[in-house]
Amino acid sequence: MKKNKQAIKSNSVFIVRQLLKIPGVKVSREAFLLEAFTDYVSSADQKSELLEKGPTEIFNQETVDKIALKKIKAATKSATLMSFVTGVPGGFAILGTLPADTVQIYATTLKLAQELSYIYGSEDIWYKDSKEITEAEDQLLVYLGVMMGVNVAASATRMLSNTLSKTVLEKLPNHVFQQTVVHHVAKKTLKLLGLKSSKKALSQGLAKVIPLAGGIFSGGLTYFGIKPMGYRLQKVLSESVYGYDEEQALDDIELLLLEYNEERVDSCAIRSQKV
Repeated sequence: MKKNKQAIKSNSVFIVRQLLKIPGVKVSREAFLLEAFTDYVSSADQKSELLEKGPTEIFNQETVDKIALKKIKAATKSATLMSFVTGVPGGFAILGTLPADTVQIYATTLKLAQELSYIYGSEDIWYKDSKEITEAEDQLLVYLGVMMGVNVAASATRMLSNTLSKTVLEKLPNHVFQQTVVHHVAKKTLKLLGLKSSKKALSQGLAKVIPLAGGIFSGGLTYFGIKPMGYRLQKVLSESVYGYDEEQALDDIELLLLEYNEERVDSCAIRSQKV
């Protein structure tokens, strides 16, 4: 059973990595931000400030949310055009076993997750050396978990996106908690994706019904699948930047501790930690 679970995880990670190799799925932070905020920055100094500080340090919530919602609409539109699927290069044998609309929704949501994270202040996810690539993949999978309705993924995302949570975490006895729990949530997302160990099961697994916002989507996962997924992540990222206080940070950390079953850290001790 343990070997089987490991095989499922390995194939899940492989598929995500293959999706990220599709042209246009992996997003350059600098190029994207300059394009997304082209109507708001014009001079070289303004562009430099945008890339250095990030949008949330420069613009108010109304402007940032407006840009984010605009990108969600653009993503749902591009999904109906099948732009990613038609651009899949040769050699993606396993992706070829999956329904085109399934590949489309995951490629689109992976791209959208990066875009939304950059809009709300994330640093370049891919600006890491080879030893940290897994950490970047985990971060992206946590975002995908939020889009798919994984409750603890929302808590993990707020923890990743907010300096307040990071400050609280630094005071905890387990200094590796953040990286460990993010990886745990990422694995939970992979499991939810339904990726299986064989090509046949893999194809069937991704085509299975996926619950989205109370509705059921199977087979035709296009416009109406991506839109609510994007809104979920946008809402969580916006919450993590605007109006997120210490009490909420503690609630999220406690939830993640319970999920991870981290018994070495007493929740009461967490409550005693103040920023």
